[in-house]
Amino acid sequence: MRIVLVTAVIVLLALPAPAEVKVEKAEPTVEYKEFDPKKPPVLDPPFKPGEAAACLYRFEVDADVAFATRPRRAVPGTKGEPPVDVVISGLTVRLKLAITIWLPTGATDRLKEHEEGHRRLAEAYYAKAEAIAKAQAAKVDGKKFVAAGLEKAKAEITAMNKTVCDGYLEAINRPCDVAQKVFDELTDHGVKKSPTTDEGVKLALEAAEKSEKK
Repeated sequence: MRIVLVTAVIVLLALPAPAEVKVEKAEPTVEYKEFDPKKPPVLDPPFKPGEAAACLYRFEVDADVAFATRPRRAVPGTKGEPPVDVVISGLTVRLKLAITIWLPTGATDRLKEHEEGHRRLAEAYYAKAEAIAKAQAAKVDGKKFVAAGLEKAKAEITAMNKTVCDGYLEAINRPCDVAQKVFDELTDHGVKKSPTTDEGVKLALEAAEKSEKK
């Protein structure tokens, strides 16, 4: 997270209007790793009962917050920095998705396909990431407030940035985690022949969508 101070605006100038939120979304990265099933790796989160492989996914977010200030007149006899009017003048949000698929040596095609199903679910939610990030950033873009000096303004901006990033991670992880769990329940971690991976992914997405509407 970085805070960008646009300018200390002259008293007689109006504060700028809010700028459009900019989202920089990287392509998802996928890494494949093989392990000895007799010596499975220690993962975070760890393997669950019934799991012979794993697909770990991590949504990442970072943001730059730009803001402008206009100093107010200091009240005679008061200590500390004079109060300032503050407006958020722009946000740049950067998004990433990192996926690592762990497969045991000699993994069956069915097991490989199952883990690819988990990858597809993560990427399905990442396809919505830009809209989710913009919705979270819009909550603070253009916001105006009065702070007791520049340092207090920076502290509040930092808190707003954390709110945007935390809100994004919650909004994208929550339904994705539900879909991943449902997918494993439907397929018994890839053991069952039915539903197929395609069917399981579709049903898991539908179940997660219904869960979000409750």
